[in-house]
Formats: sequence, structure tokens, C-alpha cells
Amino acid sequence: FRPPTSIISNLSLNNNVRSKLRNCFTKCASRSSKFTEHYMQLNDDNNTPPNRPIKEKQDLPVAQRINNWLHVSPQSQIVESAYWSFLLILIAPLMGLVVLLKDVLYESVTHATDTTATEGNKNEDHNNNITPTMAKKELGVLVTGCDSGFGQLLAYELSKRPGYVVFATCLTPKGEEQYSNIENVHTIPMDVTNQESVDAAVSVVQSWLMSDDKESGKDDDTTSQENNKYLHAIVNNAGLGTPSLIDWQDISVFEKTMSVNFFGVVRVTKAFLPILKYQSAGLVPAIMKDKSTNQEDKEKEKPPHFGRIINMSSIAGKTAGQGTASYAASKQA
Repeated sequence: FRPPTSIISNLSLNNNVRSKLRNCFTKCASRSSKFTEHYMQLNDDNNTPPNRPIKEKQDLPVAQRINNWLHVSPQSQIVESAYWSFLLILIAPLMGLVVLLKDVLYESVTHATDTTATEGNKNEDHNNNITPTMAKKELGVLVTGCDSGFGQLLAYELSKRPGYVVFATCLTPKGEEQYSNIENVHTIPMDVTNQESVDAAVSVVQSWLMSDDKESGKDDDTTSQENNKYLHAIVNNAGLGTPSLIDWQDISVFEKTMSVNFFGVVRVTKAFLPILKYQSAGLVPAIMKDKSTNQEDKEKEKPPHFGRIINMSSIAGKTAGQGTASYAASKQA
């Protein structure tokens, strides 16, 4: 606020009145300026309205003082780090333990139920029983990527269960050698990125499905006179990951990772899917009929068997971490 001195000077007033007006406007301007500064100061201090006494820090509640102190650096960074460390180190493992106990309890109840049902009716043919020899079946399971890792563990575990025949596909000869002394594990050299290699693996499985147990020298009480061989499952386990920052990786790394982790799964699934579909209908694929030399096998239909396709995924398909650009993208796909 500025006093209108020019207007006062132009007014036709005597000097005494003009002086009083000038002093009055000057005092008003001074008070207005002081009030503005005071209001601005109050507004900056926690938006306290004018004419209200400001609380000193000692007057604040203890909880509010602690809260204000924690929101100041470096206390805020320390508290945030402690909070997330508590969640990841303590809470996450406890949640995993709870899920594990739940799965163990579920498997225990399921196993007890299956055992009771089996004892009540031993002659019933359980198509999805975990002991296929009770139904006189041979269930083939093809697992990709058995050189190491989860594929290797799965191949070893299935080889211990009676009635299962494992087709362990390996990329390297060294991976095949580790299964040389296991009777019910058949190794197949296969590259999931090569269509000819996948087709060759399909031919091996088809030959096993059409083979006769008597021809292979296997003729005992646990073997039925009929050919009860089925392709029970396809496990797409083969995977590839190259951890690195995106600006350090060549585009070929992304192409190779996607070719194995995504297109490899599609390629293997499409190659073996016709066998699974024909089995579910109790039919024999035409290509397998052509390979069979026994006329009875060509005309005879087999009981239906419902196989399954299992794709191994990763947490990277939900959350991408640092340095997992190519791998996470392939698992997201």
C-alpha cells in the first residue's frame, strides 16, 4: 500500500489538512506492510492462521515429535531400509513356510485318500494314479533341459518311481552320460531351437509307444499282454538366462533367450500335442499306424489316457529384477 501523495498534493487544501492526510496514509501503509510480513511468517510455520499462538516444539505431543524426527534425513532412509529388510528377511520366509505346510498337509490328505480308495477297489484302473504299475501301464514323461538344474532333478526323481519311463532330452553329450546307468531313463539329444532335432525326438517317443514289450525282452507278471504305453506328460523345462544390463547386451542375446524360453516351448508343445490329443480320444495317430508292422495294432484302439503339458515358469514372469531384461521378457511372454 502506497499513499497517494500526488493526489494529496493536487487537492485544494490548506497545508495543515494536507499534512494530516499525508501522515495518516503513511501510518496506514506502515501498518499494512507489517501485517503482511507477519501473516507471511505465520503462513510459513505449519500454515498457522494469524493471531494464533505458535506451539513450541516442546508443546507438541511425543508421538508427533517422533514422527517429525523420523521424516528427516538420514533417519527416514534408515527407517525405510529397516522396514523392507524386516519384510524380506523375516516375513517373506514365514509366508513361504506357511505355504509349504499347507502343501504338505494337502499332499498328506490326498495321499491318504488315494490309498484308501485303492485298498477298497484294487481292480479299478486309476488313470491318474501315481503308481501306474497298479493299472499295468507304462507312462512316458518327456523332460526338456535335463543336462542340469530342475530337469536333472525331475529325471532322477521320476526314475525312482515304478511304471514311469523318462525321456530326458539333453543339449550336450556330457548331459546324456549321467543317465547311462539308469534303466528307465532314455536320453535324447535335442535342441529346442531346432525343428529337425525336435522332430527326431518325436520319432523316438513314437517308436517307444508302438514297441512291443516282448520284442524288448520285457515279459513279466507286471506287464500286460496289451500295449499299455502312453505319453503321460511333456515338461517344458529347458531355459536360458544371461544376466546383464540391457545396454550391455547385444540384440542376439535377446533373440537367443526368446528362442529357447518362449519359441522352444511352443515348438516342443506343437510337436507332441497330436500324440496327447489322440491318446485322450483312445486313437492312434496315423503316422504311428504307418510305422507299426503289426496289423492288429493298426486296427485296435487303446483305452483313452489324458496326458498333460507342464511349462516351467519363473518369478521373473511377474517381477523383473535388475540385470534380467532378456530373461524376464521371455518369461513374461
